[in-house]
Amino acid sequence: KKLFRSQFTIDEFVQNHDKWKTLFSRARNKQLTLSGRKDAKHGNFVFQYVVENQELWMTTSTGKLVMFPAVTFPYGQEIIEEVITKQLQCKNKKKHGKPIAWSVEDHGEYYIVKCLVDVPENPHTNYSKSDGVIGVDCNLNHFAWAHVTKDGNYKGSGSLCFSIMGQSTGQITKIIEAEVIRLVDLAVRYHKPIIIEKLDTTQSKTGDRYGSKRVNRMKSMFAYRKMTSAI
Repeated sequence: KKLFRSQFTIDEFVQNHDKWKTLFSRARNKQLTLSGRKDAKHGNFVFQYVVENQELWMTTSTGKLVMFPAVTFPYGQEIIEEVITKQLQCKNKKKHGKPIAWSVEDHGEYYIVKCLVDVPENPHTNYSKSDGVIGVDCNLNHFAWAHVTKDGNYKGSGSLCFSIMGQSTGQITKIIEAEVIRLVDLAVRYHKPIIIEKLDTTQSKTGDRYGSKRVNRMKSMFAYRKMTSAI
């Protein structure tokens, strides 16, 4: 919305509307997401990931091949390689094949590549609270965590600080996901499940249910949803 209004409010764009159209078009087309097809050799007719040299190839609408070198995933690399290898080896793809979706985001100086695959639920996920939990409080600038036993006895605590004020949507997502990784690593180290509060984000007719402008902003931003979904 801000970029759209800028064509009328910024002198540079008022005088040179073509420049605004170029920026607007780039912003609208900065992300490409294509769903997969289970009957495709690589699970996708547009994107092909070469496991051996970690190259991602994309076929454009004109038939031109574009290569993204050194595409790796800090988390999930083994899962992606396994899914792609099974898809290549699958004899009857129409019946047993798996679709593999890809997303490419243009951030000017770099690209963010995402691979979207179906991952079966981990049968070893720890839902048991019998040995205690890691309680987490989601705040606007930090995760506060506490390690407690099954009886509620305090074993330790800490906080993971970050700053998302003034950041773009993509930057907020990256910042939150990075801290969530640290939080999950903490839970793995203690062998405890993570427990978080489910905030009531409904608005009452008389004002904010929680009575705090800071908390209200926390709820009004998508940050809280990003935190809980990432965890």
